[in-house]
Amino acid sequence: YSLHFGANHGGILDSQQNGTGFKWVDHPSTGSGYKPENLVTDLAGGRLRLTTTAGLAHSASNNQDNTLGVGLPTRTGNAVTALETTIVNPPAGSGQYQQAGLWIGNNQDNFAKLVLVSTPSGNQIQFLREAGGAVAGEAASGTVSVNGSRVLLELRADPVNGTLAASYRIGSGGSRSLGTLTAPPEFFSRGSAW
Repeated sequence: YSLHFGANHGGILDSQQNGTGFKWVDHPSTGSGYKPENLVTDLAGGRLRLTTTAGLAHSASNNQDNTLGVGLPTRTGNAVTALETTIVNPPAGSGQYQQAGLWIGNNQDNFAKLVLVSTPSGNQIQFLREAGGAVAGEAASGTVSVNGSRVLLELRADPVNGTLAASYRIGSGGSRSLGTLTAPPEFFSRGSAW
């Protein structure tokens, strides 16, 4: 499944009634979940512009808006699936844990995410898995400079080994690994993983 935002792809609608191509929104236990006014598909530029809110999907703070998903492809079976996104020219952030990135999982309490996060000490790339609402594994890069850069985030989901491997690349730099975390079988099940 590949989304390029230069065309109306149906699915979840943005503020201009363009289809983003995403098929599902994870509705948090607190908050509204879907805020189309914060989604703008730039058809001419081929980008999705997402304005964030103060919400977060982490432990008991389950109030993140616009957690968008597409579902795993039918061909997943025993094949490794690469999930990736590129964040183009991310804003500096305020150091208050703003995040943008990629996730796989079943709901707000059972997921893994690979995100660019603005921390009080600077930007980092975070790889985290949550199970039953508690952190079940985590890795983070050191402080990274992303000003004016493209940030590529990639998760490789391996259903045979039950693992997720995370890596990232900033600008034209080399790929850097954040390691591997285990994942439950539900993460690889078509129809229950997003």
